[in-house]
Amino acid sequence: MSDLASPSNSTGSSPTGSPVANPAAGRTPIIGALNSLSSDQLLQLLIGTLQSRQQSTSGFPSAPPLPTLPPFTAAPVQPRKSLFDMFPLVEASMLLDIARHELRPIDLRKLDSKLRDKADDEGSLATFLARASSSKDYPSLSAIISPLTLYFRILTHFAISGGQPDVVAILVTGLFAYIDHLNFLNQRYDWSAVLQYHMAFHGLRRREMMNGVYDGWEKADQQLMALHLWGHESAKRTSPASVAASALKSKRLPIE
Repeated sequence: MSDLASPSNSTGSSPTGSPVANPAAGRTPIIGALNSLSSDQLLQLLIGTLQSRQQSTSGFPSAPPLPTLPPFTAAPVQPRKSLFDMFPLVEASMLLDIARHELRPIDLRKLDSKLRDKADDEGSLATFLARASSSKDYPSLSAIISPLTLYFRILTHFAISGGQPDVVAILVTGLFAYIDHLNFLNQRYDWSAVLQYHMAFHGLRRREMMNGVYDGWEKADQQLMALHLWGHESAKRTSPASVAASALKSKRLPIE
């Protein structure tokens, strides 16, 4: 008992006389360094410590950083022309209808250059433009793709004039996606059903664009698909003749 109470032990000596390490002595420089940090620096240090512990205990490596995209560069181009100068072969009234989103989907045929040129050569362009449109004007997907893409080009150039590149990017992405979607539907369903779906889909997009909404082209409309497409699967996809033809094409011929 007298040894434990001796002054030598209270100052850090062991019973054998060897010095005992003071735990607080080694932490003094660390505490001093922490005291010199600001509150923001202490917070960042704490967050970094917690993150490193989570990564070490999770057992999963951290995700690699995303690559850095190169900057977009382009050669100088001519100043942008007006919509009327960009599409001089399209009537001004037609361009205004597109800009106002008043062109009916059924009237896309009026943008078909082949039909317009034929009517112009025959001297019946006015009659061609005034005639009521019908689904008979679009007997196949190829009959609507040409005027539809011209419509999309005009719509894109009109959107550029708004000076909102994010909106233009969303619109253009959606238009490309819709053309791909339309081609997919044409392979899967009867064209007459796909045409009805397109007319209804385009009509809804017109209403949205009148209200300044341009992101609807990229999204397939399940309700319209159920209304116009389901139950109208293309017979050529499931007929025995098509199955036999597909099997014949896939059969390899011997190499001579």
